[in-house]
Amino acid sequence: MEHEGQGFIDIEAKVRVRGLMEEQLITVSPEDTVAFAAQLMAEHGIGSCIVCEGDEPVGIITEQDISRKVVAAGHLPATVLAREVMASPLITVDATATAGEAAEIMARHHIRRLPVTGNGGVAGIVTARSLLAFASEMNRILQDIAGISGTLMFLEPDMRVIWANHPASAAGAGGESPFCYELLHGVQEPCRGCPVASGGARYAGVQAAEVTTAAGKVLEVRCHPVEGASGAVIGILESAVDITPQRELERKLRQNRERLSLAMEGAHLATWYVNLADGEMVMDDPTGMVTAAAGNPSGAALAAFISGDVHPEDRGEVEGLLGAMVRGETASGEIKYRSTADGDVWRWMRTICRVIEAGDGGRPCVIAGANMDVTDLQTYQEAILRANRKLNLLSSVTRHDILNQVTAIRMTGELIAMDGEVDDASPLGISLRRIFNATTSIEQQIRFTGDYQNLGVTSPEWQDVCRVIASVASDPAYRDIAVACSCPGVEVYADPMFAKVIYNLLDNALRHGGGVTAVTITGERSGDGLILTVADDGRGIPADKKDRIFERGYGENTGFGLFLTREILDLTGIAVRETGVPGEGARFEMTVPEGMFRIREA
Repeated sequence: MEHEGQGFIDIEAKVRVRGLMEEQLITVSPEDTVAFAAQLMAEHGIGSCIVCEGDEPVGIITEQDISRKVVAAGHLPATVLAREVMASPLITVDATATAGEAAEIMARHHIRRLPVTGNGGVAGIVTARSLLAFASEMNRILQDIAGISGTLMFLEPDMRVIWANHPASAAGAGGESPFCYELLHGVQEPCRGCPVASGGARYAGVQAAEVTTAAGKVLEVRCHPVEGASGAVIGILESAVDITPQRELERKLRQNRERLSLAMEGAHLATWYVNLADGEMVMDDPTGMVTAAAGNPSGAALAAFISGDVHPEDRGEVEGLLGAMVRGETASGEIKYRSTADGDVWRWMRTICRVIEAGDGGRPCVIAGANMDVTDLQTYQEAILRANRKLNLLSSVTRHDILNQVTAIRMTGELIAMDGEVDDASPLGISLRRIFNATTSIEQQIRFTGDYQNLGVTSPEWQDVCRVIASVASDPAYRDIAVACSCPGVEVYADPMFAKVIYNLLDNALRHGGGVTAVTITGERSGDGLILTVADDGRGIPADKKDRIFERGYGENTGFGLFLTREILDLTGIAVRETGVPGEGARFEMTVPEGMFRIREA
């Protein structure tokens, strides 16, 4: 916006004196006494009167004239005639002149009152006081709206633009000023909701409204009425700021809130936050009801507020997690526990929480989280676990029976060999050897699959990658291999058999790497995910075998190791592939998707 002083000067050059003049006039003849003129001025509360010969104004008498020329000179007002003290010839200004032109005339002639002519006579009088009052009011309004970056206009009461800080504010065809809606929007009728069009801006104080244009723009409009000497509104100073982007942002925000509310209600999700500085604790439950409490922000207090009545077996773990967050020992956490609201039915709850605002030294200030009722999910998982246990029991019995039969076949073969009745080179001997070799292979595979009977039986869990690797690498079989993990604090959400994945990858390096001496495990973010890499310094894997090594039954040992590695990881959406360079070592990359990993802060 233009500087305030410059804005007023421009407006002053456009406002007509007819809006600022006082229309109440008194007249006397040249032969009336000064005492008579003073009496009329006192009765009407006016500081001047016009001296007329018939209908022709010839001079003006002011209170200052009477005081200086009559009283101060020692004359009696009743003996002095109006023609003797009046200022003549009469200096006037036309009603169509501007306030600036009137002020210039007053300054040039050193006068404070200026009669206004129009329609062949004196229509009123404009005073220095009325001009100063107008200037003061305009400056006050301009200060109120200082800093507005939108359009600023001074309007006549009929909505025509007298002045605007708008490039298109020039008069239109025929020299007539445009209406404000023509200037701003190029339309032929006022905008919906305009306070000037409704008439309110002409009679009340400052009016504010949001106006929607025909093009769909939303404007914040403020109208400041400006009064003339008679108290009538002579113009309106209007500011218009385009707030369409803000309203569109608010609309999208409301939509997102509604979607979030619907999702929270459908998921039986409650959100909460705790301000550790003042103890304020606020909960927004799925019904939309917001409750708040203030108290000692300890782990026990938070557990009582956030989780309600926690099952005695779970209370220690819940309070421990929340207490650790309050003390700043951990920045995030997740826990599943049982809770009851009525003391009768226990519901399974899952709480995820995080420090969202920290103060000096990393001290937690605000903790936020979400509670989800996972009772149904827990029930389904328990049902699946029971079914899996039964299947495992059946598999175990079946495997046991098969191994018994395999043992019987092997014993029979050993007895035949001890009798020496069958020549190993004979057709029968060759066939028996094939049978016994196949039996040995069956036994190995049956025993191998026994190691994986719990695959997918129990729920996935968060596992520290470096801890799992350290546990597996402690096996004496890997004492000649330097195993290093350089991803501290990285946890993955995987099947409890994740340790078997690491075992298979290290075993693969040991068996097929060709003299592997070092295995390195690293973690690196990639997009929204995380890439865990297990790389060795062996001979690598030929390019034509990179895809086939994950196929069932492919390989030099059981053919199941890398196949089951892929299956274990796939349970939680983790993909695995081999990306090493043949001759430079094998390199297995595990791509962990967003939400299936987290990095624990030190």
